[in-house]
Amino acid sequence: MEILALFFFSSSISLFVAYLFLFFKVKISLHTLALGLFTAFLGIMSYYFKIKLLFLIASLFLLSGYIAHVRLKLGAHTNLEVYLGFLLGIIIEMVCFTLLF
Repeated sequence: MEILALFFFSSSISLFVAYLFLFFKVKISLHTLALGLFTAFLGIMSYYFKIKLLFLIASLFLLSGYIAHVRLKLGAHTNLEVYLGFLLGIIIEMVCFTLLF
């Protein structure tokens, strides 16, 4: 399986999981979910291809924190929804990578 196809597959899985959380009245932040997915994907790319993407990954962590802060400040999400989105993005990307690659 190509590495980019893995990213799209894990994105689909994570959106489905976020949809399932709606049944429990938890609306996961899709902004932080996407940033968690992309951060984990770049970490996987860095590991798999042996390239140094540390600056880009660190920048994404900072951007994730800023976007999470904005989502909380706007009152669009709670702390749990923002943190859960980011963690689910990272976890789902890592699980898909270990199972499929």
